[in-house]
Amino acid sequence: MSDLATLGGTHGSELYFERVMVRGYVDVIPYRRFTDMLNQKERAFLVVRNGLSQPAERPPSEQDGQYDIIVPRLSVLCATMFKEATAPRSFNAAEYRIKKEAQACFVAFGPYAALGYFHIRAGLNLVEMMEILQDDYLPLTNANLYFLSQPQTPPRSLDLLVVNRHRMEAFYLM
Repeated sequence: MSDLATLGGTHGSELYFERVMVRGYVDVIPYRRFTDMLNQKERAFLVVRNGLSQPAERPPSEQDGQYDIIVPRLSVLCATMFKEATAPRSFNAAEYRIKKEAQACFVAFGPYAALGYFHIRAGLNLVEMMEILQDDYLPLTNANLYFLSQPQTPPRSLDLLVVNRHRMEAFYLM
Protein backbone atom coordinates (compact mmCIF):
# COMPACT_ATOMS: atom_id res chain seq x y z
CA MET A 1 0.00 0.00 0.00
CA SER A 2 1.13 3.54 -0.68
CA ASP A 3 1.79 6.10 2.05
CA LEU A 4 -1.16 8.09 0.75
CA ALA A 5 -3.51 5.15 1.22
CA THR A 6 -2.31 4.33 4.73
CA LEU A 7 -1.20 7.65 6.23
CA GLY A 8 -2.90 10.39 4.30
CA GLY A 9 -5.71 11.28 2.00
CA THR A 10 -6.78 13.65 -0.73
CA HIS A 11 -9.15 16.59 -0.34
CA GLY A 12 -11.09 17.66 -3.43
CA SER A 13 -10.60 21.41 -3.05
CA GLU A 14 -11.80 24.69 -4.49
CA LEU A 15 -9.39 27.50 -3.66
CA TYR A 16 -10.55 31.09 -4.29
CA PHE A 17 -8.21 33.98 -5.05
CA GLU A 18 -8.87 37.62 -6.05
CA ARG A 19 -9.90 36.74 -9.60
CA VAL A 20 -9.63 33.00 -10.08
CA MET A 21 -10.70 29.76 -8.49
CA VAL A 22 -8.44 26.70 -8.66
CA ARG A 23 -10.20 23.35 -8.39
CA GLY A 24 -8.45 20.02 -7.94
CA TYR A 25 -7.02 17.60 -5.41
CA VAL A 26 -4.65 18.34 -2.54
CA ASP A 27 -2.85 15.38 -0.95
CA VAL A 28 -2.35 15.46 2.79
CA ILE A 29 0.33 13.27 4.37
CA PRO A 30 -0.01 12.76 7.23
CA TYR A 31 -3.78 13.03 7.21
CA ARG A 32 -5.14 16.43 8.17
CA ARG A 33 -8.66 17.79 8.23
CA PHE A 34 -9.41 20.32 5.46
CA THR A 35 -9.04 23.36 7.73
CA ASP A 36 -5.85 21.97 9.25
CA MET A 37 -4.43 21.44 5.75
CA LEU A 38 -4.76 25.16 5.06
CA ASN A 39 -3.38 26.06 8.49
CA GLN A 40 -0.11 24.12 8.09
CA LYS A 41 2.31 26.96 8.75
CA GLU A 42 5.25 24.81 7.65
CA ARG A 43 3.84 24.71 4.09
CA ALA A 44 4.29 27.87 2.03
CA PHE A 45 2.68 26.29 -1.05
CA LEU A 46 -0.07 23.82 -1.87
CA VAL A 47 0.04 21.55 -4.92
CA VAL A 48 -3.36 21.11 -6.56
CA ARG A 49 -3.28 17.94 -8.66
CA ASN A 50 -5.48 17.68 -11.76
CA GLY A 51 -5.97 21.40 -11.30
CA LEU A 52 -8.28 23.61 -13.28
CA SER A 53 -8.18 27.40 -13.08
CA GLN A 54 -11.23 29.48 -14.01
CA PRO A 55 -12.77 32.89 -13.27
CA ALA A 56 -13.96 32.81 -9.66
CA GLU A 57 -17.46 34.08 -10.33
CA ARG A 58 -18.30 31.23 -12.71
CA PRO A 59 -19.95 28.10 -11.28
CA PRO A 60 -17.26 25.49 -10.59
CA SER A 61 -16.51 23.13 -13.43
CA GLU A 62 -17.24 19.49 -12.68
CA GLN A 63 -14.38 18.28 -14.87
CA ASP A 64 -10.87 17.57 -13.71
CA GLY A 65 -8.03 19.68 -15.00
CA GLN A 66 -4.81 18.37 -16.42
CA TYR A 67 -2.17 20.36 -14.56
CA ASP A 68 -0.46 20.33 -11.20
CA ILE A 69 -0.97 23.92 -10.05
CA ILE A 70 1.19 25.35 -7.28
CA VAL A 71 -0.48 28.05 -5.19
CA PRO A 72 0.87 30.13 -2.29
CA ARG A 73 -1.00 28.94 0.80
CA LEU A 74 -1.52 32.41 2.30
CA SER A 75 -2.80 33.84 -1.01
CA VAL A 76 -5.94 31.71 -0.79
CA LEU A 77 -8.78 34.04 0.24
CA CYS A 78 -11.21 31.25 0.99
CA ALA A 79 -11.64 27.58 0.23
CA THR A 80 -14.18 24.80 0.24
CA MET A 81 -14.08 21.13 -0.59
CA PHE A 82 -16.09 19.01 -2.96
CA LYS A 83 -14.65 15.72 -1.65
CA GLU A 84 -13.28 15.19 1.83
CA ALA A 85 -10.33 12.88 2.36
CA THR A 86 -11.16 9.70 4.25
CA ALA A 87 -9.49 9.74 7.65
CA PRO A 88 -7.28 6.75 8.48
CA ARG A 89 -8.58 4.45 11.21
CA SER A 90 -5.89 5.72 13.56
CA PHE A 91 -7.26 9.31 13.37
CA ASN A 92 -9.20 10.23 16.53
CA ALA A 93 -11.56 13.11 15.65
CA ALA A 94 -12.61 13.48 19.31
CA GLU A 95 -9.14 14.85 20.13
CA TYR A 96 -9.88 17.88 17.95
CA ARG A 97 -13.30 18.73 19.35
CA ILE A 98 -13.67 21.69 21.67
CA LYS A 99 -17.09 22.74 22.95
CA LYS A 100 -18.24 25.63 20.76
CA GLU A 101 -21.43 27.51 20.01
CA ALA A 102 -22.46 28.27 16.42
CA GLN A 103 -23.06 32.00 15.90
CA ALA A 104 -24.46 33.53 12.71
CA CYS A 105 -21.88 35.84 11.15
CA PHE A 106 -20.99 38.05 8.19
CA VAL A 107 -17.48 38.37 6.77
CA ALA A 108 -16.18 40.45 3.84
CA PHE A 109 -12.83 39.71 2.22
CA GLY A 110 -11.46 40.80 -1.14
CA PRO A 111 -14.15 40.51 -3.83
CA TYR A 112 -16.27 38.20 -1.65
CA ALA A 113 -18.65 38.23 1.28
CA ALA A 114 -20.07 35.31 3.23
CA LEU A 115 -22.91 34.64 5.61
CA GLY A 116 -22.57 31.54 7.73
CA TYR A 117 -21.88 30.22 11.20
CA PHE A 118 -18.66 30.75 13.13
CA HIS A 119 -18.11 28.42 16.06
CA ILE A 120 -17.02 30.23 19.23
CA ARG A 121 -15.80 28.62 22.42
CA ALA A 122 -18.41 28.87 25.16
CA GLY A 123 -17.96 31.95 27.34
CA LEU A 124 -15.87 33.95 24.83
CA ASN A 125 -16.85 36.91 22.68
CA LEU A 126 -15.64 37.38 19.10
CA VAL A 127 -12.66 39.59 19.98
CA GLU A 128 -11.46 37.14 22.66
CA MET A 129 -11.86 34.21 20.28
CA MET A 130 -9.93 35.97 17.50
CA GLU A 131 -7.13 36.85 19.92
CA ILE A 132 -6.85 33.22 21.10
CA LEU A 133 -6.88 31.64 17.65
CA GLN A 134 -3.51 31.29 15.97
CA ASP A 135 -4.90 29.80 12.75
CA ASP A 136 -4.55 31.60 9.42
CA TYR A 137 -7.86 30.14 8.19
CA LEU A 138 -11.19 30.15 10.02
CA PRO A 139 -14.02 27.73 9.23
CA LEU A 140 -17.60 28.85 8.64
CA THR A 141 -20.35 26.26 8.36
CA ASN A 142 -23.60 26.40 6.37
CA ALA A 143 -22.20 29.39 4.48
CA ASN A 144 -23.34 31.37 1.47
CA LEU A 145 -20.50 32.82 -0.61
CA TYR A 146 -21.32 36.03 -2.52
CA PHE A 147 -19.35 37.61 -5.38
CA LEU A 148 -19.57 41.34 -4.63
CA SER A 149 -18.84 42.42 -8.21
CA GLN A 150 -21.64 40.16 -9.51
CA PRO A 151 -24.71 40.92 -7.35
CA GLN A 152 -26.98 39.19 -9.88
CA THR A 153 -25.08 35.91 -9.42
CA PRO A 154 -26.75 33.67 -6.83
CA PRO A 155 -24.52 32.85 -3.84
CA ARG A 156 -22.83 29.48 -3.56
CA SER A 157 -24.27 27.45 -0.69
CA LEU A 158 -21.53 25.51 1.08
CA ASP A 159 -21.38 23.14 4.04
CA LEU A 160 -17.91 24.47 4.89
CA LEU A 161 -16.14 27.65 3.84
CA VAL A 162 -12.67 28.37 5.22
CA VAL A 163 -11.69 32.07 5.20
CA ASN A 164 -8.23 33.67 5.38
CA ARG A 165 -8.35 35.77 8.56
CA HIS A 166 -5.52 38.04 7.35
CA ARG A 167 -7.61 39.14 4.36
CA MET A 168 -10.84 39.85 6.23
CA GLU A 169 -12.07 43.42 5.90
CA ALA A 170 -15.12 43.13 8.15
CA PHE A 171 -16.29 40.35 10.47
CA TYR A 172 -19.21 40.45 12.86
CA LEU A 173 -21.70 38.24 14.60
CA MET A 174 -25.40 38.68 13.96
